[in-house]
Amino acid sequence: MTYSKSKKPPLKPRDEIGTVGFGFSMPHRDFYEEAHRLFELMKQASAAALNASVDDKSRREGAYTHIPYAAWDVSMLARAVEIFSALAVEAAINCYGLVRYGHEQFEGRLGNKPLVVKLRGVLEPISRDPLSDDDELLILVKRVAARRNELVHPRSDESRMDESGKMDYVTPVQESGTPELAFESLSLMVRFFELFPHRDRLYGHWIAPVTYHPWQR
Repeated sequence: MTYSKSKKPPLKPRDEIGTVGFGFSMPHRDFYEEAHRLFELMKQASAAALNASVDDKSRREGAYTHIPYAAWDVSMLARAVEIFSALAVEAAINCYGLVRYGHEQFEGRLGNKPLVVKLRGVLEPISRDPLSDDDELLILVKRVAARRNELVHPRSDESRMDESGKMDYVTPVQESGTPELAFESLSLMVRFFELFPHRDRLYGHWIAPVTYHPWQR
């Protein structure tokens, strides 16, 4: 088969695990654990903020003044969960690409590509078929990429006041830093690690699901 200059041939997978050296770092496992730890801290901060807001005695004693700081902690930790969840997914794809195809091939062809392009690029050469648009893994990674892009490329919101004094947004509002979005991001990450390793029986174990949670001891 020949390829036009505009379409490069697919990456060539390594055929045997024996051709892979040792000593690969796997930052996705650290990010996976960090996302879970941060989620637990966020839940604790959320509970503290709620308790402070309904505790009349604490309010009279001045603790009420700390509620904004507790809410800020929840928002900060929720954003951190979203970020580390996305980091875990991208780092896992990068790790797999390095192990499966080698540094020169993977970085030369896919290193700076968008996350969805990377996913297609590393999986399609071994599956022999393009990923379908309704592939659960592809849909999941698209959602992770979209969420990550919103976080690292933030936009300002514009609002205006009408004649009655009511404020309303005239641009799409970018939501972030909520427990709901943090839970969604964490769930997407966990599902990714459930699905991705099964796509490659030889190399999938390099990014196998991580099940050890120190905070549960």
